[in-house]
Formats: sequence, structure tokens, C-alpha cells
Amino acid sequence: MNSNLRIVLIIVLLLVLILNLVLRNDVFDFSNQEDSFCTLKFFASNEEVYLNNCASFAPDFCLIQDADTPTLVPNCELCGCRNDEVCNSDGHCIYYYLTSPSIIKKDIPFNVTFKVLDERGYINANHVLDFEELEFKLRNGINLTRSMVSVYQGGAAKFEMLISSEGTNQILVYENSALLVKSNPINVRTEVSSQILWGDIHVHCFDEDKYFCHTFEYAHNIYDLDFVSETNADFGTNAYNYKSRYEQFKDKIIIFPGVEWVENEEYAHALILFYDINGFIEILQYDNLNSLMDIWNKSYSDELITITAHPTVKKCRFNECKVWSYQNDSLRPLAEIYSGYAGSFECFQCPFDYSYNSSNYLRNAWSKNYKIGVVGTSDSLYPGNPKTVPAVSVFGSLSGGLTAVVVQENTKEAVWNALKHRHTYATSGSRMILDFRINDEIVGSQLYSDSTLNISVFIAGEKNIDSVNIFKYDGEFYNSIYFNNPNNTVFSYSFIDQDVMNNSFYYIRATQEDGNTLWSSPIWVN
Repeated sequence: MNSNLRIVLIIVLLLVLILNLVLRNDVFDFSNQEDSFCTLKFFASNEEVYLNNCASFAPDFCLIQDADTPTLVPNCELCGCRNDEVCNSDGHCIYYYLTSPSIIKKDIPFNVTFKVLDERGYINANHVLDFEELEFKLRNGINLTRSMVSVYQGGAAKFEMLISSEGTNQILVYENSALLVKSNPINVRTEVSSQILWGDIHVHCFDEDKYFCHTFEYAHNIYDLDFVSETNADFGTNAYNYKSRYEQFKDKIIIFPGVEWVENEEYAHALILFYDINGFIEILQYDNLNSLMDIWNKSYSDELITITAHPTVKKCRFNECKVWSYQNDSLRPLAEIYSGYAGSFECFQCPFDYSYNSSNYLRNAWSKNYKIGVVGTSDSLYPGNPKTVPAVSVFGSLSGGLTAVVVQENTKEAVWNALKHRHTYATSGSRMILDFRINDEIVGSQLYSDSTLNISVFIAGEKNIDSVNIFKYDGEFYNSIYFNNPNNTVFSYSFIDQDVMNNSFYYIRATQEDGNTLWSSPIWVN
């Protein structure tokens, strides 16, 4: 077949795909046209066709000539992989993922999971890896003894190990002296009075009847999240199917049933999370909930948490909505400061900002003395996935966000109370450790003081920390203490602020060298 005929076939294939799209009234997107062929995404039906490699997304399918017919087959030798991925023998790009608890007690056994994942974040059982031959070390070079607890699908394994030295560390895994992967940072303590748990509370499933969703399985089995909420748009969720999946996984992972309220975009979208399945099922019976007040009046206040979703997106991007008009600090205690769908909502021209100087940033709400904590979410089909996922973001290549809660124990009640009381911080996907305190009060707290403030900040990153900002709002202006901290994965700083002001607050932003960012909930001072 000559080259001209091949070109004609490719053009015909594209025209057929686009015509099929138009006939179905779908919206389509050619994502990231940095290379000559890119990802064609059918949003309404959630179908994807990969036409060779896009530099940012590196999909696992290429357009290959097989005899006289162009076909789509997995072939990463032609497509290429991202920097942290390798090309597997089955044609898929793979990467290694290692997770550990963020805080552990010295000399007490804990579990670590090692997974071989493909570009979509699913376990790749075809990769040949002898888990017994892997070598585990701490960042300081100390070898770790471990026992293998289980192997899952051949592409994942769980290990039990312990660490006998205090401090902050990471686990490094080697195969034949070659470094495969590093874990999230681990803080080892003699006494453990608090824990950091990780979750994603803005996740979607586009299966028509919401029955074949894998949200809970993905969050638990793939990315080892501690809590999750599947928040499909409005109240069209099939209650029976949702409850069936909830019952299947409720003893494996903490689940807060929820929906994304999109009924009135003038007031932005809102995530409505319920403590248990019964309150969630009850609210689904109503079809005329036109305002947040309607929702709050139909439920008991201690049974739900309302979270403002992407407050500077869509109409709110151009100041055409009233995001904070319905603000209720007890019923609406949280807001997204980052999502994999639309970036950051901290402030104009802050990192990951894609708005047009909207008045609906978190800083605008905080300056009105609203007590709002922060969360990070993926707003995607892939809860907890820290990597860029094709066709998720409306603004290009963004990773999924995560929410961290500071709790005393790993229970559903403790996580719920942490969310309600804003004991949270958000990241753009990395499991960075944060311990931010004022007079020993943690993130999200409100304290009263007419004397000096003892402020301490501790941060541990997966990568080297590039910068740290400690922000103070004095009632009129935002002021910042800025630190440039290259070539170090740990940042620690303490100081005394003698300039105590009424209705002031402090919050943290920290960025790793790879761009991953952390935002804390404020600590308010009166």
C-alpha cells in the first residue's frame, strides 16, 4: 500500500469517528495537540480513541498499519511513555507505586503495598516481577526486613515491616541494585497521638445505571485511600445500585455517600456528603431541591457536610455567580482549593490558577471572615490517582488532588469530625506530610489569644521542597513569609508572632520541585 492510500484511510477513519460523534450529539475534544496524532475523547459516552502519542498524556494505544487495515493496538514502543514509566512487553507503559501510612510508631509493624500499574492506573499483572527478590531500604541506606503478606493479581503485593529509628524517612525499593520506586514520606514517632489519613471526596462514575462503577474498588485496591466519596451529578443516582456497592465495600474503606449538586450554577456546584447511606437514600427522593437551603432543610445538620466545588469555574469564572451567598460555616465548612478538573481556587495568579480574576477564590471568602477549610480532589473517574489522566482536566494536563485529614484514630467517625471541623489540608496529588500549629492548635482550628502566638510548621515531601509560604491575613492584607528550600525533602520552622490581631488567620502553601503543591486549611485567631 502506497503512502497516499494510507493517508486517505486515516482521514476516512477520522471522518467516520467525527460523523459518529455529531450524529450522537456528543461533545468531542482533541486533547493536547503537541504531536501529530492525539487523543480523541467522546465525553458523553466516555469512549476514547488514541491516535498515536500525545506528549503529556502518553496513551497506550497507537494507530498501527496491520496489512491493509489501520487498527488501534497497544504499542508503547511506538507511542513512548512518560518519564517515570517504562515500556512493558505487552505494549503498555507501566509505573511502580509504593504506599505506606504517613505516620507510624517506632518498632511497630505496618503494611506497605507495592503495585505495578499501567497508564490508566490499573494493576498490570502481565509485568514479570519477583516480589521475593526485591530489596527494601530506607532513604538513609538502612536495609529493611519484611515479610510478604499477600500477592494480588500478580501485579501487586503487600508487605509487613517495621522501622526502629525515629524521624522522617522514605522506603526505597530496588531490583538488582536498580531503584524502582520511592514511597511517600513516613514520619516515625515514639508516641503517636495523631494520624494523617488520605481520601478523594469528589469522584464520578459515568456508567449509565451507576452499577458497574469501580470507584470504591479503585480507591481501596489500587491507591490505598482511607476514605472516598462518589459524587455523581445531581440526584439522578440509582439508589439501589449505589447502596449495593456501598454495602460491598463499607468494611474495607470509609465511604461517605454523596452527590454533586449542580441544580443552580448561579451559586456554584456543591458536594453533599452524608455520614451514612440512609440519609443519602432519603435525600434522593426529592426532585425539587433548587437551593442549598432546600437541601439543608430536608436533612439533619449532623448527617451531611456541604463542600463548595471548583468555585471559579464556568459562570463563576466570570463573576456571574454568587458562590458565597449561601455560606454557612457549620453546614458548608469546606471548599475545593484544588481539583484535577480545573486547577487551584486559592487566589488570582496563584499556582494552578485558570480563572480571570474572579471574586470567588478562597481568599475572597476568607477575607469576609468565613471559616472554610480546604480539600483537594480528582473530580474524575480515578480516585487517588496522582498522575495526569487523559481528558479529565478542562485546562490541560493536571494530576488528581487529595484530601488529608488529621485524626486521632482511623475510624469513620474521626474522619467525619475532622472534615466538619476543617482539620484538613489539600495536595495536588502528592502525599506530603504537614504539621502546622499555632499555640499547639492544628489546621482548621479557631483559637483565642491576646498574647504572643507560637507558630510551627513541619513539612515532608516525596520530592525536594522548592518553596514554602506562610501567609497571614491581618484583617486587610495578605502578608507572606517566603522560604526557598532547595535540595531538601524536609522543612521545619518555628517562630513567635507578637503582633496578634483580631479576625486574623494563617495558612500554608508549599511546593515540591516537581510542581506538586500543598495547601493547609487556615488557623483563625481572635
